[in-house]
Amino acid sequence: MTHLNSGLGTSKVTAETVNGYVKITVVAGSQPVTQYYVAKPNDPAIYMATYLTGEINPGELRFLARLRRSAVPNGWHGDAAVLDGCTAFEGKDTFKCPNGQTRCKMYTADRFIEDQVHGVTGKNVGIWMIMPGTAYETSSGGPFMRDINTQSGDDQELYWYMNSGHVRTEDWRFGLHGPYAMQFT
Repeated sequence: MTHLNSGLGTSKVTAETVNGYVKITVVAGSQPVTQYYVAKPNDPAIYMATYLTGEINPGELRFLARLRRSAVPNGWHGDAAVLDGCTAFEGKDTFKCPNGQTRCKMYTADRFIEDQVHGVTGKNVGIWMIMPGTAYETSSGGPFMRDINTQSGDDQELYWYMNSGHVRTEDWRFGLHGPYAMQFT
């Protein structure tokens, strides 16, 4: 269930080995996006990049890892994105919890200017989305924008939003998003 955006539909997928690295290229059939995955032996990371040439449907660009919550139950930003027993009252973005708290999954994030690592952890394990300082150069919203980093329900979700449709403040920016990595510890 891990995917780019809400899935790329019918796509052309190629895999090759380049100087000992595995490179997978996914060209979406109906969306103007190409996704790259690179892995190398003995390196617990998946390196990725997303190349966008136009707006996509449903209006946001994200990489979303859906993980087994029992293995990584803790979000890096505490319980802001833990939605157990909470009831959605504004779409599926804002929730009222039994203890009287209101939670919004979009506020598990730091401002983009400070947001280079997202993570979830468990007993002796961590999974991290790592973006270099230049990762947000092609993201819409500017340096003070925020968006979802993690969210838990039945599964544990780990995100990187590249172009957000949640609180859109400007036109989309096209080009290369990344490189970024999903690191396992």
